[in-house]
Amino acid sequence: MKSYQVWRKQCIAMMKGYLACIDPVDPAGYDDDWTKVNAKADEIYGVFRAIAVKSLARESRKRKLQPGDLDGQHLVSMTRGCERATTARTLITGWRRLEAMADELDCPTPASYDFDALRRRNVAWRIPAPEDLASARDDWVAKKRSGFLGIDDISGDGVTDETAYGIADAINYFYTAGVTLHPERSEHSGLDVVCDVDLIVGVIRAEVAGALPWKKLAPVTVLSRLRFLTAFLEEKGLDSVKLKRLRDLPNSSYFDSRKQMSASRQAWCHALMLRPDMKETYLNLPGTLWETAKSKLALYDTAGTHDRYRITNWGTAACLSAVWRHLPLRIKSTENLTLNGAAPDIWFRGRSVFISTRAMVVKNDYEHHNIELKATSGADPAAIIRWYRDKIRPLLLRDDNHCNDPDLLFCGMNKQRLRRIWNKSSRSQNIPMTPHVNRHAHATLLLNDAELDMKVIAAHLGISEEVAERNYAFIDESRRHKAAQGALASLSRRNT
Repeated sequence: MKSYQVWRKQCIAMMKGYLACIDPVDPAGYDDDWTKVNAKADEIYGVFRAIAVKSLARESRKRKLQPGDLDGQHLVSMTRGCERATTARTLITGWRRLEAMADELDCPTPASYDFDALRRRNVAWRIPAPEDLASARDDWVAKKRSGFLGIDDISGDGVTDETAYGIADAINYFYTAGVTLHPERSEHSGLDVVCDVDLIVGVIRAEVAGALPWKKLAPVTVLSRLRFLTAFLEEKGLDSVKLKRLRDLPNSSYFDSRKQMSASRQAWCHALMLRPDMKETYLNLPGTLWETAKSKLALYDTAGTHDRYRITNWGTAACLSAVWRHLPLRIKSTENLTLNGAAPDIWFRGRSVFISTRAMVVKNDYEHHNIELKATSGADPAAIIRWYRDKIRPLLLRDDNHCNDPDLLFCGMNKQRLRRIWNKSSRSQNIPMTPHVNRHAHATLLLNDAELDMKVIAAHLGISEEVAERNYAFIDESRRHKAAQGALASLSRRNT
């Protein structure tokens, strides 16, 4: 059964899509196949649910297309032209409902098309993989998933369901993009298409240039899919020379924009270096959020459902801040932190709290072992996490239908919810930042103020020294400029 939030979003999407239509859907004088489709949609789905079909009819008529003329590329073109994501989702829903009622219509309808991989941020269809590629892909994904044996017994080759989906989607993406660039290759074996390194290079060049018929993907997304494809082809015994070409692609000029921190994040780090008030707010954030959460919690018993949701979010934000203020974990690692079980990631000894992280949920197979979160001027992280464990978690497990995992610190909240909680709470304290920017804050403070070596920064963040030097070179340069100014000032004093 769908939750109220999902139902509400679907209703708003359909209504906004329908209200965006200025002209009547079936103005006087129209007597075409879409008129028959709209009438049938009213009969089958009712006036309200038929809005999605009518929105699709309106967009198709603008392009002088009848139902039988539509295909996947037309839908992608329509969704790319939508100003609102809700309008795009309405068109996709209309397409699916049109397919579902095809047997009830006496006019031509679009051929069935696979839209499972449609995304809100990048609209791209997937051509169904040929039998040989689909079979090889499914066998390999099943093999990778079989290694995932749980928290206490983990195989290095095992992957989560989310990663397994990403692997399958990456293979489908390169096949679709290759056939889109070279339609004649659709007659070839699917494995031959994805094993053609020259074709894969052409796909990446076209994707980075935005030449493919969907919204251009971010370089980091293309890079992630390329790594999945390389692993798949290595398993299939691709020639070593071709594999080397694929492995060298991430270092090519196509991904130059991905190799450095974005300008907006650099500006945020510069502000943290130059503004003492911003630095003080960041360092005191755990205590500030904790005090706010405790004051809100006093109203929990008399609050309504929505207010209770917000109150527990404040408590979650305080716990997130207590963890991230001392250990800059990625959001995926934080989501999977365990508090209970045979070998919990978070454990207490006396008045101290310790955190360990497993390679499964940390990028680059990096692990943290028994890191003590020490008390600072901002607050005592052990006290905050204990308070969250004793006061907030029982409420989440009892009253929140989406929090039903008692072993996890955050009771099964997904990373999207954790990210929303953190974004809103940091904004409320006039220091807006995403969870990932918190990692940059650590590097900024440790490099610029504590003047630690880059090797220490890399170990603290769980990244390679090369990546640390590439991302934080601008902070290191600022530190050297400051050191040079200090040296010049001391020379001046010495000469006077």
